Amino acid sequence: MKNISKLLFLAFCFLAITHVSAQKLGHLNSAELLPQIPEWGQAESSLETYSQQLQNQYKTQLQDYQTKLQKLQEDMQKGIITKVDEQTRTQELLALEQEIGQFEVNAQQQVAQKREELFNPIIERVQNAIDAIAVEQGFSYIFDLSIGGVVYSPEGDDVTGLVKTKLGL
Repeated sequence: MKNISKLLFLAFCFLAITHVSAQKLGHLNSAELLPQIPEWGQAESSLETYSQQLQNQYKTQLQDYQTKLQKLQEDMQKGIITKVDEQTRTQELLALEQEIGQFEVNAQQQVAQKREELFNPIIERVQNAIDAIAVEQGFSYIFDLSIGGVVYSPEGDDVTGLVKTKLGL
């Protein structure tokens, strides 16, 4: 009976080792790969142009604000402005300040949206190529060295549900 138990244990160890060593691992470096894709450079250029246009609009608004503020301060120093006019122009400056702040928030959102619009199709194309290569070449996992993460893994290897159960979540 002892011999059978030892034999079964050895057979189990052999199968476990064979299974682990049968997995084929691969890696890539997306930081090196992506810039070599022609569309990537075009997308970067388009995003830079778009971002620069928004930056120019922001600078124009800021210059307008600064000019109006300087004019108000000069008029106040010269004493050629009424209290009512001062209050009106101060309110205008406050409103302009809020507009500039809102423009800045909107511009950041627009740049992020444009980035997704330009780069997501390229990233999707690269991911499809990685998936196809993994299946064709029999890779179990493919790692991206530039981000330190897995870019391909079989669906059955996700143990998130098991961990949640173990943690009582």
